[in-house]
Amino acid sequence: MTADIGKLLKDKYKKRLNQLGVPLIHEWHFVIPFYKDSRILQHAETKRQEVLKCKKDNPSQYDYIADDFIIVIKQAEDFRFEITRSIRNSLTDAKLNLAVREVKAVDWEKCDSEKTNNIKRKVKAVMNDIDEEDEGFKQVIATYIEAYIKGMEILRMLRVSYAEIYEDVYGLEQAYKKQVSLKTCMNTDKSLNIKIFNEILEDFEKQLRETCQYFTVASIFELKTDIISMWLADCSMQFRK
Repeated sequence: MTADIGKLLKDKYKKRLNQLGVPLIHEWHFVIPFYKDSRILQHAETKRQEVLKCKKDNPSQYDYIADDFIIVIKQAEDFRFEITRSIRNSLTDAKLNLAVREVKAVDWEKCDSEKTNNIKRKVKAVMNDIDEEDEGFKQVIATYIEAYIKGMEILRMLRVSYAEIYEDVYGLEQAYKKQVSLKTCMNTDKSLNIKIFNEILEDFEKQLRETCQYFTVASIFELKTDIISMWLADCSMQFRK
């Protein structure tokens, strides 16, 4: 009797679905953060074939599966509009993480000689005309050149995938850059270079936190360093020699 009741309920459920005009299932969306391994495609195809085989072996039980059933891989990139809206409007507690893979070795070719020389010259002025062979100086230079390269990639990614968030960051960067230029150019005492530089670092981080609250703490640090490197590489940040 239990089996009969089960069949009756199933038939009533299917009848109700037909009355509602519920369509066949043509697609199943497999949602993952990202993928770079073709094996995920092979896995999806294997599962698709399994579903179609079940339908073939028992067509009445799986009649809601369409003959052209497919499994579609969806990653975070496919939901960038929804993610941007949720993050910017504080509809979620989730934070946007901009951390990119660590650059294991600085590719100096991605930072042309003019940018590299600008960074060296300005860091040297901040570090009180330090010897260029000093290990600390070399480390700082390598850090800012790496940040410059990473920063360009992060801004490109934001511009393409999160346009509204990019506008927030770009708008702040452009407005603050003017203040940086004025503050550094108006200083006539080179002994104050390091003090002014540290003040800029601290205040800009504060502005990023207040303006871009949807970023993780790590992302704020990353953005701060990357944007500072850009100001060092161009003519926005000047220090007395």
